[in-house]
Amino acid sequence: MAKLRHIAMVADDMERESAKSEANGAVRSGGIINSEHGTETERKFRGPNGQVFDLTGREYARDVWRVVRTRRPD
Repeated sequence: MAKLRHIAMVADDMERESAKSEANGAVRSGGIINSEHGTETERKFRGPNGQVFDLTGREYARDVWRVVRTRRPD
């Protein structure tokens, strides 16, 4: 049986979305630093239900994940 290991989401504001996630019971479990720019490009969390998820910015999603188009909701 297939099992969902983790999900990833693109965030307009990683600081804001990280704070919301933690306020709702998620625990930060790591991150990825862009060695070229010295900035954090992805944050990893474990939700209160045990689900692992990542938050990342649009540029990282485009350049590393190769997401062709990320759109803001209307």
